[in-house]
Amino acid sequence: MFCTSCGREHFNKCICMNENKISRFETFLLFFFVMTTPGIFNVILIRSGVLVLNSFNVMLSSSISLSFIVTVLLITYYIFNKNYITLFFGCHQRVSRTIRINKKYFVLCARCTGILAGIYLSIGLSLLPVAFYWYFILGLPLIIDGFWQKKTTYKSNNLKRFITGIFFAPTFIIIFGLFHYLLLEVAIYFSPLF
Repeated sequence: MFCTSCGREHFNKCICMNENKISRFETFLLFFFVMTTPGIFNVILIRSGVLVLNSFNVMLSSSISLSFIVTVLLITYYIFNKNYITLFFGCHQRVSRTIRINKKYFVLCARCTGILAGIYLSIGLSLLPVAFYWYFILGLPLIIDGFWQKKTTYKSNNLKRFITGIFFAPTFIIIFGLFHYLLLEVAIYFSPLF
């Protein structure tokens, strides 16, 4: 049998988001986990004197905290068979755009799988003295490939999607990190009021 939503072959129940629903409460818990983990991580490092926030440390702390988040989400997928990782990435899970090994499809599409792999690889990248703007330049191939595919008859393949996903990961991490850095700065600014 094949799932009518994603096209995956399944025996009892498909693993895609359309068949394996996540409740609103679970979505709220996921949102809470994703939003609080980097902040808690940064506060602990700042209070202990290990971290001083600048662009280098934002990338390092964000890549480590994001790696922790996706690892927890992957563990919950494999233990509880819940697609929190798919919800986190907003992945469409189409079989035609998913990497397959030994007739078994990954839970994420090729582009999201590339971003996931790139998140782990970015820990090493964040240790290098790279100019801040390069993190944004690395995201351009994914944007160009996706936009070109959407607006023309060009069709990307899974290898290109995976590679552009890896390149986009540092951009994703730095945007995620800057958002949490901004939240932390606002919290520090308003902390004397409480």
